[in-house]
Order: sequence, then structure tokens, then C-alpha cells
Amino acid sequence: MKINGWRNYRHCAMPTTPPHILANLNPIKNGDIFKLDGGVFFVLWYEKFDLKYKTPFYAIIKENDFDFSEIHSSRRTIIRKGLKRNEVKVINPVEYITEIYNILLECANDYPSKYRYEITIENVKKICEDYNEWGGYCIASFSKDNNTMNGYCYFKETYDDVYDFDVIKVPDKYNKDKVVYALIYNMVGIIFRKGAKYILAGYTEFSHETNFKQFLVDNFNFRYSYIDLRVKYKLFIKLIVNLIYPFRNITRKLDNIRIFHILNGILKIEYVRRECDKLRK
Repeated sequence: MKINGWRNYRHCAMPTTPPHILANLNPIKNGDIFKLDGGVFFVLWYEKFDLKYKTPFYAIIKENDFDFSEIHSSRRTIIRKGLKRNEVKVINPVEYITEIYNILLECANDYPSKYRYEITIENVKKICEDYNEWGGYCIASFSKDNNTMNGYCYFKETYDDVYDFDVIKVPDKYNKDKVVYALIYNMVGIIFRKGAKYILAGYTEFSHETNFKQFLVDNFNFRYSYIDLRVKYKLFIKLIVNLIYPFRNITRKLDNIRIFHILNGILKIEYVRRECDKLRK
């Protein structure tokens, strides 16, 4: 069944509302949340946003336009280098399916094996069509040397003037051209010219190891907004998690095996849940 205000992400029910708005909790209370289309094993939601104390669960947000005076001169130089070497513009992704396919393929090959996924031209066509269906903006970077697309990002308004920064893809071979800096600088400008309340650049990572969120904090003055995470499992999942949780240090050593990588993500959720419970008390 479909439930307004909720989505199924890899068998995890999550609110579609931004974190400063309390989700509709009735489907959790009456159990309907586990009937969400696609099958749900557990539910994540949050009841308090922007806490004054640190928790292991957080959102990465930015509440104002980028100001060069806010950052160190060395970082200003890097951003200007990215803007000098690349032209960034809003695109219709359906008109650039082949270019986006090539970028996604190269990015997938850059990832460690446990994160890699299959890329086909049919999948990319569907992704590009979804971008258009969802609305929002797809902006791409093109090298000023040869006009080759060397990266893109996608973001959209979700609710109450909050913009989700969903996707950024730049192959590693373009790092020297500072493509990521050019894309993010342009994205931030576009969003705040639209009158955004804030940009939401994701939450605590449970299974994907990345320094990108810290990169946003260090280079573009995003910040951590600490949140009280709540979790509810289906009964059999709860039993499995409680059984395996004491052995999480062992399973972490097997993280390169895909099934253990997935399991470790769930165990990290359980760790965060327990820590938030302690802090709440």
C-alpha cells in the first residue's frame, strides 16, 4: 500500500518530509507502515531536529548562500580554479543520456567493489526520465578545454522550501579540474536564489563510507544538525539484530563480503538507535 509522507528505501520506511517537520506517526502506531509497497523490514524517523547536543545521527544542512569571505583564501583559490576550468549549466538530462551514462560508468568503476553496481544504458535512461518527472534541477559541468561533460548533480525542492541535494557524480580522473567545487558553488547559488529555507545534503551514512559530507562542511560551510533518531523493526528483524549485535566487531572485519556489508549497515543503525536512546534519557 502507499502511505502519504513515507517512502520505501531498500526495505526501510523513511519520511518524505524534511527533518524539521515531524512525520505522520499514525502508520507506525497502527502497524500499517509495514504494509508499505515493496516490503518493509524496519522504520526510521526523527522527532527532534537541530538539537543543542551531539548525537551520532545528524543531517548536513546549509541555511544561507555561499560567501567567499566565510572561507580560507586557499579554498577560495580552489573554487575559482574550478569555475575557471569548467562551464556549469542547467541541462535537460534526457538530452544527455549517453554523457551521463559514461559518467556513471566511470564513477562506478572508481568505487570499491562492495559499492559497485551495474550500469546499463537502459538504467540511465530511466534515471534521466525520473529526474525530469520529479522536477528539480540537473546541472552539468563541461570542460572549457574540449566541451566534454565531466560531472553533474541533481537537486530538487521537497517541501516547505527545503531542497534535497540528492546526487553528485564526478569521475576521479577530473579531480584535478576541481569539477566538484564548480558544481556545488553553482548549485548553492541556484537554490538560494529560489528562496530556499535550507539545503539538505543527506544524513549519517550507515553503509557507504565517504568523506563527502565533511567536505561540504569544510569547503562550503554546510553544518551538522543533530537529530534524535527513532527505529522500529519487524519482530523477526529485531530478533536477528539483537542476536548478532554483540558480534558486530567480527562482522565488520568481513565488510568486503556484500552480505556482511549490508548486515553491518543495519548494525550501525542499531548502534545509533541505542546511543540516541541513552542521550534521550
